[in-house]
Amino acid sequence: MRSSPTPDGTPAPVDEPTPADGKDLRSRTFSSVLWVVADRWINRVASLVVFAIIGRLLGASEIGLVALAATFVALFQVFADQGFSDALIQRKEIDDTHPDSAFWVSVGSATILCLSVIAVAGPISSAVQTPDLAPVLRVLSVTMVLSSLSATPAALLERDFGFKQLTKRRVVANLTGGVIGVVAAFAGAGVWAIVAQSVSSSLIGVVILWTVVPWRPRMAISRQSVRDLRPVGLNVLGIQLFAFLNNQSDKFVIGAFISPAALGFYYIGMRMITIIADIQTSVIQQVSLTALSKVQDDLPRFRRGFLALTGTSAAVGVFTYAYFAAMAPVLIPLVFGSNWEPSVRIAQILCAMGALNSVLVFDRSALIALGRAKLALQITITQSLVGLVAVVATAPLGITGVAVGVSARQYLVWPFRLKTLRTAIGLPVWTYLRQWLLPAAAGVVMFGVLTGLRTVLPSPGGAPGQLGVAALGAVVGIAVYGLIGRLLFRDILQEFSGAIRARRRRRPSPEPVVSS
Repeated sequence: MRSSPTPDGTPAPVDEPTPADGKDLRSRTFSSVLWVVADRWINRVASLVVFAIIGRLLGASEIGLVALAATFVALFQVFADQGFSDALIQRKEIDDTHPDSAFWVSVGSATILCLSVIAVAGPISSAVQTPDLAPVLRVLSVTMVLSSLSATPAALLERDFGFKQLTKRRVVANLTGGVIGVVAAFAGAGVWAIVAQSVSSSLIGVVILWTVVPWRPRMAISRQSVRDLRPVGLNVLGIQLFAFLNNQSDKFVIGAFISPAALGFYYIGMRMITIIADIQTSVIQQVSLTALSKVQDDLPRFRRGFLALTGTSAAVGVFTYAYFAAMAPVLIPLVFGSNWEPSVRIAQILCAMGALNSVLVFDRSALIALGRAKLALQITITQSLVGLVAVVATAPLGITGVAVGVSARQYLVWPFRLKTLRTAIGLPVWTYLRQWLLPAAAGVVMFGVLTGLRTVLPSPGGAPGQLGVAALGAVVGIAVYGLIGRLLFRDILQEFSGAIRARRRRRPSPEPVVSS
């Protein structure tokens, strides 16, 4: 229910849940992780199936065209939310005016930006010498407005650990959008199949979200609430802007200065890395801001939580990327067809980036949760500038060179990130490093074993043979990685298994309720 004003006329804080003890917070965090796991696995597996079907029906130039349009839309999208969603999650107490103000600022900004994209689509298309880009760009710009309608209610759910509702919403929206995209592709829609998938998923997601969230915005914006959210919001906006430069500059350079076809091959390789991250690393990362924000006033407990998150993510992430790097020559042709073999080397190189990202993804959440968003912004600026230089320097070498540059930037900036974390949360460097180095050592050995195994096996003669090689690689990989893991990082594995056992023993509790 909405809060009543206090005697002096100021809005009363929205009722917050009673602070949970450590075990309850850990349990809620792990429960949320499980729902995000369900979200990411169902959505990404479905997305992979849809993308595999569309990838077999479309050419590299068509997929590259949509990827280039999505890059421009993503740039404008950065400015729509203005970081207010993360600010709502991070803020210890909010009243009714905070979500109201965040909602209308986001919707208003997104509408203006959508109209701006529609107006400049033609000149952008001419500048990159891709005439077919303009109409795709105009239609995709609508997703900015749809995303803004979801940003605030989704943040309120996430703030209260409402990941179950968020999962259901995304699953239904993405599955429905995927079906629409596949039907359109079979009907010969070409690039518009992917556009239809994106727009329909966003629209359905908005409708579902507003049916499960009781909160409704009032037609009012509080200047004080905007001022309250602005400090964190501006830093998050800066982080997102430079993160865009960090994450999208490679696609822009390839699409604009090499060719849409080259971007298509690169995009497939990067897409596989993104899917892997979405179904595991970013699962924990999405919950981390909410969980760490709850203990922002208890630094020792904060450090323990941060190390538990990074350790679990590293143990799982390194295994997955090592397996995929070794088996990419089998998996990519199996999923997308033999015409996408140029994407294999790209994916293998980018696995080196993905393995390190399995621990790096928590830096931003940790710093924002502590109210040190400026430090997170400094990290993002540094990494984006190094990344831009790396991409421009390696572009003459083609998409393989760009992949090497993109992966190298993570390792080049890592010492600066380590120093920042040590300053902000007093994190011992070696304690943090071992969270990744020991699984990485096991991953290197596993990669070598699986590469050797794939080399000596007879060449698979079709989908059944490819599936057999992939399955055998998974069994051998688990055995090798598990054996080395028991020797090198048994404590990390025990932490992970202990969390699973605690979840099984925990009695079901009522779903969190979002105040309205």
